[in-house]
Amino acid sequence: MDLLLPITTVILVMLGSVCLFISIENDRRVREFNSKSLSSQRTRESDDSSKRSTESFA
Repeated sequence: MDLLLPITTVILVMLGSVCLFISIENDRRVREFNSKSLSSQRTRESDDSSKRSTESFA
């Protein structure tokens, strides 16, 4: 019974560490996905603006 508090503490610290690393990895994936979608969106916008500029001169 004397070891219950230290064992519980160690288990909770390990669980918290696992949750922290999972959330860091998830945040990295979300940022990668958002940056890829933003760069593709910017590419599409630049393509659209070039089409618009040629249409305005025609």
